[in-house]
Amino acid sequence: MLIMFTVGVLLVMLYSLFLSSKYHFLSCLLLFEALVLLSLLAIFFALKMLSSGAWVWFLILTFSVCEAALGLSLLMSYIKLSSTDLISSTSKSL
Repeated sequence: MLIMFTVGVLLVMLYSLFLSSKYHFLSCLLLFEALVLLSLLAIFFALKMLSSGAWVWFLILTFSVCEAALGLSLLMSYIKLSSTDLISSTSKSL
């Protein structure tokens, strides 16, 4: 139970860091990936306590891998177009 509390506190801290991150897309992407991994850990422990099947965990793991690949490819294409990953440069180009 202490592990679930620790994971919950880490999720809240990472979420607040994600919301306060306002300069680089890469730092936002890394924080988002840490949020996904901690969510996977919380789901794993919840499924372990409920003695449920592991197929839900593998399904969410698959979605998180697809999300990471999509986020990285979008970041790379944005960096190719604007030559920077600064969030403030998006308002100038729009």
